[in-house]
Amino acid sequence: SYRRLVMKIRKLFIYCLTVLFFISCESGFEDMMDEAKTGIRSYRHYAYVANRGANTVSAYSMGTDGSLTWISDHATGTTPRFVKGTPNGKYLYVANSTNNTASNTISVYAINADGTLTGLGSQSLTGGTSTLIYGMAINPAGTYLYATNNVGSEEYKLYAFSIGSNGALTQLSGTPYAMTAPTALTVDPSGSFLLVTGFPSGTYGFASYPISGSTGVVTTVYAGYNELYANGNSITMDENSHVYVGMTSGALRACSMNASGALTEINTYSLGSESSINSLAASPDGQYLFSANTGVVGTTVGNISHYKINSATGELTGLSNYLGTGCSNPTSVAVDSTGCYLYVTNTVSNNITIFTINDNDTLSEIENVTAGTNPYSIALIKRGQ
Repeated sequence: SYRRLVMKIRKLFIYCLTVLFFISCESGFEDMMDEAKTGIRSYRHYAYVANRGANTVSAYSMGTDGSLTWISDHATGTTPRFVKGTPNGKYLYVANSTNNTASNTISVYAINADGTLTGLGSQSLTGGTSTLIYGMAINPAGTYLYATNNVGSEEYKLYAFSIGSNGALTQLSGTPYAMTAPTALTVDPSGSFLLVTGFPSGTYGFASYPISGSTGVVTTVYAGYNELYANGNSITMDENSHVYVGMTSGALRACSMNASGALTEINTYSLGSESSINSLAASPDGQYLFSANTGVVGTTVGNISHYKINSATGELTGLSNYLGTGCSNPTSVAVDSTGCYLYVTNTVSNNITIFTINDNDTLSEIENVTAGTNPYSIALIKRGQ
């Protein structure tokens, strides 16, 4: 009968919604749609970890259950600290940062289909006598890379490079830019502004700087409304243009940014973190924010703080602190593209903790994966076949 047909359609609809929910956390909704069209999974997911004490970058494959499987290690320069990949998943960059040396470089790699890396050489930072790369950021189009140098007052600089179709870096003419004590940096989702923590007016703070989309050139002259004050050590943005700055005091500063780059303070928070906030990551849906609170090596072990984001206002609600079993001194956090899993590098315990991000505003520890010596940062990559 017609009524029975309607009931069957309703049941089928509910079943399909249930399947979609579980698939979204297993392989990602975008991957699922591509599979439906082509019959094969169109993306492969990899994680890359810079091991500061081993002078290597480790490659891992990411399972649909959030697990990591080691693939290979690859040599870097001395003391690799930061790792970033292009949005298309084809190239990887590792910042080698040893204090007060002129030999610091950015190692360049091609990401192969199986997750292994092929070295493409390294890029020097010209225009200074000594360098300490303190942060890197790549714009959403994957066409420009920015790096900060924070080694001494005479060498405070911001470097800008174009990224070629073959992954090669070319330092932009007119760079490096003079900038007072720049540290962490990020590019907003539109690619229109570069946000940098440092000393914009000789006081701890952070500022937004316009980026020319056609040339990658950064306008380093800023207006006062593009600047707020915070002793920043890390920075990130969510999908709703809310900016979060982690401070060396363990406090967390939140603000909003409008289409002109103007910054408006929201609030300052602390979830009882033990020490400096070394890394921040927002979930792709803009629902959660995570901070890696490094602690004081040899004194405190640090922890991970979990916040819920009000998508309309950017206000944060502190949820809980976490630390992987047997882990100490987390230095970086990253959320996978499905928003289902959190990855944490622990630099003293030499491992990576994986958490499930639950819908009830909690985290569940899955496992700890052995890493190289002193893992410092992690990049999650989605690569096309």
